[in-house]
Amino acid sequence: MKKWLLVGLILVMIIAPAMAETVKVTSVTGDINFSKDYGGVASGSTKTIILHLPCTLESLNNTNNNVTITADSTTASTTIDLYVNGVLVANDTVISGGASQTWTFVDFANAGVNMSATELNITIVSVANATTSTVLKLYGNDVPIVANYSIKINEIQLSKPFVDKDFSYYSAEDKITITQDSSLNLTDVKVSIEYPKFSINRPITSYDFGSLNTSQSKTLVIKYQKKGPFVPEIRTIEGNDSYTVTMKIYSYENLTAKFEFDPTSAPWSEYFPNFEYDLVKEITLNGKNVSWERGSILIPSLELTKGYNTLNITYEKPMPSITVMEVEKPWYEKTYILPVWMWILIAVAVVIIYCYYSRRKR
Repeated sequence: MKKWLLVGLILVMIIAPAMAETVKVTSVTGDINFSKDYGGVASGSTKTIILHLPCTLESLNNTNNNVTITADSTTASTTIDLYVNGVLVANDTVISGGASQTWTFVDFANAGVNMSATELNITIVSVANATTSTVLKLYGNDVPIVANYSIKINEIQLSKPFVDKDFSYYSAEDKITITQDSSLNLTDVKVSIEYPKFSINRPITSYDFGSLNTSQSKTLVIKYQKKGPFVPEIRTIEGNDSYTVTMKIYSYENLTAKFEFDPTSAPWSEYFPNFEYDLVKEITLNGKNVSWERGSILIPSLELTKGYNTLNITYEKPMPSITVMEVEKPWYEKTYILPVWMWILIAVAVVIIYCYYSRRKR
């Protein structure tokens, strides 16, 4: 395990698979402080103001957000029509010469404007006489940013994931890039961050990007650790001439992992009876053959899917060894220059001859 801990500390830049589970941005908020005079409208003319908002009109629905139209002071009065997102908010409204009229976002809502819209289209028609200014004010603190922005999250692996018996981990780096393309500049842009459930640590859960002007991007880098794949279940099936060891490998996400283990050493050896490297027939992952190397069993690249994966290792039973027992010869088969049985025959012959001549002498 210490070897793996050391490997995990080596920052090898590896691009994570596309399906890896990264951190997520669950919410974005920002402050809005916008005020602009769009100038006057000549008599009988029309002025249109279009803004792509980072938020809904509803989130700006208060009296601080308004449009103020000022009549030409050289005329007795000015008559205007005001449309907001195609809805008539003011019809033939008379503004005294030099005076101004203000419509708030509450007035927009009361007129029937869809306040969930994220575009503001204001059209002013000068029916009679001219106006000298149109001032639009938009304010908001911690406004939910829900439109006209994008977030991209890319992950690289700082250490290669590996499979272990009970627990493994690897280091990752997630880059969060936020770009906002609304018509407004934002300040105090904050994001809330959610980590995968299997992350080991959560360095930060929120971050303040500060100001974010229109068409501007900023990036946040987060380094953290994630749980890697492990083996919760192993079983061994003995056949007539082979063994098959089935490992269930659980992975928290789709990733490519390294797996190296020694079937002859604990904790693996109890599942590999009579194991010899030269007898391995095949190794498959989820039914497909995988490449591996001998020494220990090294599988450099296991393409794991989220959830349980099945790794089968099949190897032949070793040939039974034959022991030759040397059986001691009977005494009469032993040899002393001549076999013992011949010495016996010779002795018998000698005795017979001796007895024969002894009788003749009598």
